[in-house]
Amino acid sequence: MSQFNRPFSQESWDTFDCWNCSGNDKTLAELVLDEVRCQQCCGVVKDNLIRCTICQTAWYCCVLCKNNHQQKHTVFCTRYEQASRRLELSKIPLRHTTLLTTTMDLSPQRIREVCENSNHVEEYLCASTDLAQLYYDLAYEIRTKETWEDAKFHYQAVMVLHAAFHPYIPIRLTFVLLHLHRHDEAYAFTRSLLKVEAYTNPEYREGKFEWYQHANGSGREFTVERNCHWKDIFEDCTKLNELPLTAPYLLALVIIKLRIISTYEKESKGREVFKFMLPSDMIANIETNMMGFNGPDVQHQRRQLKTLLREIHKKEPMLLYALNECHCFAETLTDIAELRGKLDQYKNEIIGISLECGLRSFFRVPGAAVILNNFLEFGQHSEE
Repeated sequence: MSQFNRPFSQESWDTFDCWNCSGNDKTLAELVLDEVRCQQCCGVVKDNLIRCTICQTAWYCCVLCKNNHQQKHTVFCTRYEQASRRLELSKIPLRHTTLLTTTMDLSPQRIREVCENSNHVEEYLCASTDLAQLYYDLAYEIRTKETWEDAKFHYQAVMVLHAAFHPYIPIRLTFVLLHLHRHDEAYAFTRSLLKVEAYTNPEYREGKFEWYQHANGSGREFTVERNCHWKDIFEDCTKLNELPLTAPYLLALVIIKLRIISTYEKESKGREVFKFMLPSDMIANIETNMMGFNGPDVQHQRRQLKTLLREIHKKEPMLLYALNECHCFAETLTDIAELRGKLDQYKNEIIGISLECGLRSFFRVPGAAVILNNFLEFGQHSEE
């Protein structure tokens, strides 16, 4: 049984969206392309791009580029047409439900309220999941913010309706938030997935690890605090050892901690270089911005990072070694189908999904490869 069974309330996702931020650490090397680019001529950014009228995701700078890319794009476009049609067809039976016909509201929250036990809901979930996966695969290739947002939207719809529909959906959604640099949201979402202390169903104590509705029938709530991604997950979630599927989420938290440390080190070096060249008021402003990273807090982030790596090593001993082995093609392999083919060699689904989602983001953090090598060589048994 899945450890993630209770649906998420739409209000919680609305809280995420109202922040409308791209993340806290904008100086990092992780690349999210906000501008749409021609998908044929090396990603050139130009005005007046031509857009595919079917899928609305492909852009070209001229008709020639569109024609040259047509053979490759037709594969995606055909899959998109099929997935979109399936999703629309899955909504038809739901509209015939009395309450939905009255309100014409087909939001995931409304469907969950009135059709939870309907046989038609599963088809809707399957169709939404397929479309989300399609956007995820495309976003991995072209890396535009718009496409990552599309993947997030459809994964989010499934989570609101049925959080345990597929165990990989919350994992992929966590990493989608990281690709969008929504670190606070990613941490809060992960924390809400792993915080078993709040579970009240007696079946949890029997080891079934499921989520259940509150007594009033509402979905599970969670909050997002600014800079909550600095927190220690082991202080917020004290029973991680009782959950069977945590390694992918711990890897996501490792990436967050690496980004915090990398940002601090980059800004510290810049401050040292320019402190004799800048006006005193500008230096004071830099000092103010760095206050959150000064002193023991950064050391605490480093300790958290090491603890997370040890916990991953304990849960999935081969994951970090596999991550290290895949460094050579983390950036060069942009086709996600080829990536999945290479990851099949590990014959381990948890390692596969962890690397599929986190490989590129991990090695894009400056110094991540060195930290991983040092940990695997010296650090997994050390206490310092």
